[in-house]
Amino acid sequence: MASAPDPAAAQAAAGTLAEVRYLMTSGLWTPERAAACDADHDRRHAIDIAAESGHSIAWGHVPPGGKSWGQVRGMALRKVGHLWREIRTVAHAMNEHTKLTGEQIAAMTGLTNLPVPGAVA
Repeated sequence: MASAPDPAAAQAAAGTLAEVRYLMTSGLWTPERAAACDADHDRRHAIDIAAESGHSIAWGHVPPGGKSWGQVRGMALRKVGHLWREIRTVAHAMNEHTKLTGEQIAAMTGLTNLPVPGAVA
């Protein structure tokens, strides 16, 4: 069984997918915005970061013991679908306030704000 994708790679893929979905469902999708959502740089960066933490992710094929970027995007797409209500809630709040704390996001979504290991409180 292949390993789970690197969390940073899954997060990068989910961010791009959520951006596209938000623009499309809000009627804001244009060819110019489609080009801006390409996220080639994000994909390359996520693959590099994953490699640094021992995860093997490749573009266009499945590496031995790893995942393809398509597989990572597929898993991220399912997670975005599952959390879409919460994502929209936070996106709308950010449009109003531009900066939110983890506690504020947890309160408005009902999700748990887990501490980040190694973060200074």
